[in-house]
Amino acid sequence: MPWQMKLVAKMALSRLPVPFSVWRRLSVFRHGGMRGGAYALAVFERHLKYICNRGGLTGKILLELGPGDSVASGLLASIHGAQQTILVDTGDYIVRDIDLYREMLSGWQKHGLNVQALLKCRSFDQLSRESRIIYLTDGLSALRSIESSSVDIQFSNSVLQHVRLSQFDETLRELRRILRTGGCAFHEVDLRDMLGGALNNLRFSDRVWESMLFANSGFYSNRIRYHEMLKAFKSNGFEVEVTKESRWTVLPISRKSMSPRFRLLDEDNLLVSVFNVSLKG
Repeated sequence: MPWQMKLVAKMALSRLPVPFSVWRRLSVFRHGGMRGGAYALAVFERHLKYICNRGGLTGKILLELGPGDSVASGLLASIHGAQQTILVDTGDYIVRDIDLYREMLSGWQKHGLNVQALLKCRSFDQLSRESRIIYLTDGLSALRSIESSSVDIQFSNSVLQHVRLSQFDETLRELRRILRTGGCAFHEVDLRDMLGGALNNLRFSDRVWESMLFANSGFYSNRIRYHEMLKAFKSNGFEVEVTKESRWTVLPISRKSMSPRFRLLDEDNLLVSVFNVSLKG
């Protein structure tokens, strides 16, 4: 489907008075793939590779920004010895079907993880308590409520590009405030548009793109480019190390198609499509 049709279709569908749970069942609006046990494990292990270089998870307090539609990361953190996991999102998107999580746990058991205690849980609430998971759904307000210097490890997977432009710097400030001295953060950031994996989001002016019509239609990204995002991490008090970059070989859209403020950016800035970053407090 052409990106223009996806844009119009999502704007139209997002205005219908339909609960998010229905859209999720229809696979129209979904928050990542964290309902799949194999996918959740692969994502978590990518982060764990860097976490283990800093002493592992035992006794640590973790925070995941944007956990998506399950508490899988919190379960995995608990299995690896975390003291507590705080999951922060902008709304209540998680599935609470205990059978889904029992299926996840059984799959992880085949990978050698010790899940026996969690498999004994008979309800989602019991599973959350046993895993020491706190789920907060007020986005930036939730971050503000967390005690300063209380989190050891932070991570997110394809989330930071979705934080509203007007809230991005404050979100980074809050993440830095709650990170303990010597703590670390790991983020995978996807700079592609949500309409086909190109740069079609750069075609629009800020006035149009940041309007409520566009921002609440399921394809929003803040359009902060690679160099600007790295600069934002540094200006908000983080030490920054890029651990991985993916790039287009050529720009996926022409410069003349871009809104003026993007048109003059250097090519090195525009060609980065996805990157992973390690941050230290």
